[in-house]
Amino acid sequence: MFTYSLVCRNDLPDLIKLYRGYLNDGDAIDRYIRGNFETDGYIAVKCVCDGKTVGVISANKGLEFTCGHEDLIEKIYKEWGNKDIYCGEMLAVLPEFRNQGIAKGLAQRLAEELKEKKARYLVLEEWQRSIEHDTPANGIVKYLGTSETVCIDPEFYKDLAKYGLTCPQCGQNCTCGAKVIIITLAQ
Repeated sequence: MFTYSLVCRNDLPDLIKLYRGYLNDGDAIDRYIRGNFETDGYIAVKCVCDGKTVGVISANKGLEFTCGHEDLIEKIYKEWGNKDIYCGEMLAVLPEFRNQGIAKGLAQRLAEELKEKKARYLVLEEWQRSIEHDTPANGIVKYLGTSETVCIDPEFYKDLAKYGLTCPQCGQNCTCGAKVIIITLAQ
């Protein structure tokens, strides 16, 4: 049976492990995830099965992308305003637990938490893997609200190494892209 709840500080090792294994690795990850707990507005939801964290989704108030992209941030703030915006931080589900509705459950619980925080928009940086040629998080969008694509950049992660990160697919020289979308959250 799956249970969903908010992440707490005791869950940091599980979060870091999931992040390192399925999103990005590198020295900056520990500091980044620990720093999220210090920010006002950080939301993280976990899915637990038999005492084991099998999935997590998180978002943070404001807008920050993995590899800078200050021009894109400025464009989004100019068009959508800088209030009531959250940015998706991570979505990871252990491989042996995929295709069981966990990502859907995580997204629905995150949507509830965002609604309580009076968030209006959620910006997602949807990773488009160069090796599998897919977009892993694409399926959850419909559970959050209506979406609009802001940009598709096939070289979105080319500067990962500059940020002390490593792609789990490509290593230091990442050739993965991203589709950046704005979700107007269902109220």
